[in-house]
Amino acid sequence: MSADRHASTKKVIEAIGGKMISYEWVRGRFDVVCCVEGDAETVVGMKVAFINSGLMDDLMIHEVIDYNKAFTKAADGSRSVVIPAE
Repeated sequence: MSADRHASTKKVIEAIGGKMISYEWVRGRFDVVCCVEGDAETVVGMKVAFINSGLMDDLMIHEVIDYNKAFTKAADGSRSVVIPAE
């Protein structure tokens, strides 16, 4: 019996309320890169479900951010930094 990893991954993601955007086989440290749409709790729930199943030893989560917004906030914050006198 062979398992369709794409279909089983999609089933888990949809069961927790997420949406699978892409599923790609890759070379390197990991076998698969999967892009998932969902809030933080959904994505963490997905990770816990997969790790607890024993099917995976590791699953990394990388969140897409708005680079310009993040660095605008960093610049705003930098102007407020006060270095304490020694």
